[in-house]
Amino acid sequence: MFKLKRRPGFEVDRLCLLLLAFSLCISPVLAAENAKVVRPETRANSSKGPASSKPVSTAVQSVEKQSESAAQALKANARDEAALAVLLRNLGSTVAFDRAATVVAARIAGKNARALVPALITALKDESTNVRGEAATTLGAIGPDARGAVPALKEAAISAHPPEQGAGCCMVQRDLWVHAAAEKALKQITGK
Repeated sequence: MFKLKRRPGFEVDRLCLLLLAFSLCISPVLAAENAKVVRPETRANSSKGPASSKPVSTAVQSVEKQSESAAQALKANARDEAALAVLLRNLGSTVAFDRAATVVAARIAGKNARALVPALITALKDESTNVRGEAATTLGAIGPDARGAVPALKEAAISAHPPEQGAGCCMVQRDLWVHAAAEKALKQITGK
């Protein structure tokens, strides 16, 4: 008769599979429940009736969607102060993904995003490689109106070279991406 040998850590493998299965089953349920949540901002100001169930567009909306909407507004009207304020606020987020998403969204506005050039220059020095690379790409999309970013782009292209030793493969590829994005942006801005 065949006997199964007990492997050390088998219980851990089994537990991981159970947790994975549970999370796959429960995450759609949680997402549906979160969609039903009524935020305090949606409550009616009067004490007469129950709370309103209408969603609040900006309170519930993700930073990514807010940035996309603001960039669309900025594309339509370069002087839209409210849209510019939303993009600048989101560029100051503490979450790297939100900053990167805002920089990508700013690209939608194209040349009308020229008011964001100082903030994008700051983004070239961000701790996140994604934010730095996307900032360089967005500055290139703005074109000659982003001439003020040329020194910062040159610095980003030079400092994006990967270190000789001690860097993992992913870090090397990401740094090369920032370097390539900065070089391409310089060509788009200067025409050289």
